[in-house]
Amino acid sequence: MRLPVHFFWLFLLMLLGCAAPEDVLPTQAVLPTVNSPVATVRPTDPPTPPPPSPTATASARPTLTAALSATATASPTLTLTPTPSPTLPPLEIDFEAVYSLMVELREPLRQALEADQSLLYPAYRFTVTAFRERDGWAKITLAPTELVENGWQRVEDYRDRWVEVLARQTDDRWQMWLMGSADNPPVPGNFVNLEATPPPLAGGYRFPWRAGQSWWSIQGWHEGNALDFQPQPEGSHAVLAAESGLLKEVCSDGYQSLLQITHADGRATYYLHVTLGQRVRERWLDQPVPQGLVLGQLYRRVRYRTACGQGYSRHLHFAVSDRSLTIDGYLLADIAAVASCCTRPPSFTSTNQPVSPE
Repeated sequence: MRLPVHFFWLFLLMLLGCAAPEDVLPTQAVLPTVNSPVATVRPTDPPTPPPPSPTATASARPTLTAALSATATASPTLTLTPTPSPTLPPLEIDFEAVYSLMVELREPLRQALEADQSLLYPAYRFTVTAFRERDGWAKITLAPTELVENGWQRVEDYRDRWVEVLARQTDDRWQMWLMGSADNPPVPGNFVNLEATPPPLAGGYRFPWRAGQSWWSIQGWHEGNALDFQPQPEGSHAVLAAESGLLKEVCSDGYQSLLQITHADGRATYYLHVTLGQRVRERWLDQPVPQGLVLGQLYRRVRYRTACGQGYSRHLHFAVSDRSLTIDGYLLADIAAVASCCTRPPSFTSTNQPVSPE
């Protein structure tokens, strides 16, 4: 028996309606209804997580930054870990180049410097440049060897690099220590005044020669902050303190001296090619000095080369720590600008009243 055609299509539709319930359409998987078993996602079909919101992403950045900051700040903590001290270079002391120090003082001096070599680092090469002794006491001055080798050029740059050692002789032995150390024994104040500070300024810097005399300025700035002055043939050759201050001898080779005066305003002046007066050596070194103190005479040789300096005429090498210094009403820079070593050098008259060292 043949069925009508419409029954055939009805039968086909019934078969389609009996499909397995597990064959869920994708639209039903992402849009579940409440309490519907369709809401349970099959393990084989993991859901795609929703993209993070801009707010969440922005808030995550500070968290990461904080973590990185914590890592970065850990570095200083690591640097605080104690590390071995660097090996110091062997100390080199030249006992002969400027002043030939007595043999019995050399080893005690080396021991004193090696005991505090960490305070001298990075400098390790020194030359004995000055020595004086009285009543069982001695003072030894050492300068960086490079300064000596360079002919004392730019001496003002080495102002705080002298090494000064005090020594005391007891029972044929010498005890030494760096000047200013905490274990200094009492030192006679008339030998080295450890308590001395620069006295008040006298009222203005004066040319370092006698009042009324005129000296030529024969060279402008050279070797740092230095000027050269030469006396006229008929004048005095005495060198005076330009201002009151604290006097030290930096170099002494038996022919000439290099002197430093530290002033109350923080400046320092330097006097080279001076034959130091004996009374100044006995009474005024390492002491406060007045303005105008007669320090000594210009070294008398015309052409000379000694351990403390060289020259081609009898002159004063005058150096300063501050080029802006005014002296007897003149700016040193102006004097340097008009100075000449060869033709028609200008001359300058001092108002510095001499004070006898006696």
